[in-house]
Amino acid sequence: INQAETLVRFLSSLEFHVFSAAILNQAHHSKTDNIHSFCRLSLRQLNPLQYRVFTYVVSFIREILKHKEHNKLSVDLLVPVFAKCLFEDDGAGKAHLVLSHFLSPENNFR
Repeated sequence: INQAETLVRFLSSLEFHVFSAAILNQAHHSKTDNIHSFCRLSLRQLNPLQYRVFTYVVSFIREILKHKEHNKLSVDLLVPVFAKCLFEDDGAGKAHLVLSHFLSPENNFR
């Protein structure tokens, strides 16, 4: 088993998701059309442990993507896998949008 699969299995086994649907819905109800603002607002809703787990996982995925020529993985392949175990399904597909946003190289957590 590789490291990514082990991490996905661990995250999937947790009783609660890092991002609950309520967090995504609260950010959604802020009426912002700007994805950057929406994602920042979502992050602010996380407790410190959830925030650290999320930043670790995003950093891990970014590291995987640095080697995409070798491992043949892409954002399009990784987002659905990790979004499923990080985000509670909100029924609106915001999880993929948020995770994709933070995986883009120009976005950080500051």
